[in-house]
Amino acid sequence: MNRLFQENFYWGDGRQPYCGIFGHSFIRRLCTRWNQGNLPRNLPFSGKAHGVGGLNTAGLHQLLRRCNLSKFDIVFIQIGENDMLSMSNHKLMYALVAIYNELKQQGVKHVAFGSMFHRHHRQYNKMAKRLNKILFKIHPEKVWHHGDRYYQHR
Repeated sequence: MNRLFQENFYWGDGRQPYCGIFGHSFIRRLCTRWNQGNLPRNLPFSGKAHGVGGLNTAGLHQLLRRCNLSKFDIVFIQIGENDMLSMSNHKLMYALVAIYNELKQQGVKHVAFGSMFHRHHRQYNKMAKRLNKILFKIHPEKVWHHGDRYYQHR
């Protein structure tokens, strides 16, 4: 997955990829820093970030339908945590697939989803761990592993 963000993997002409990050409140702070230009200036990409508190898969899907996504080379999505307690794994997987299909239909070349974050709730964390295992098993090349601190998938 780290190869996804290496500029020379997709852009042999030296053009910086235009990246999008969409998701819920966990990435809102990152979005603010990105959009204000407060991230390191030597990043090998440019782009736009959009984070909304309480965002769920249905809300993100509606948001993406209203956006022009064709300008993005790569889109990173952090979504699903706000849906885990109200949706079955099966329904959540279909919602993630619908988001992926919307991005691809609009011309996004590469899409990656972040693995589910853990929170301070035991039942929630069990569900997140189970869903991460499913995601890594089905689509290991499309899921960004946040690190061993959050989830050990081996």
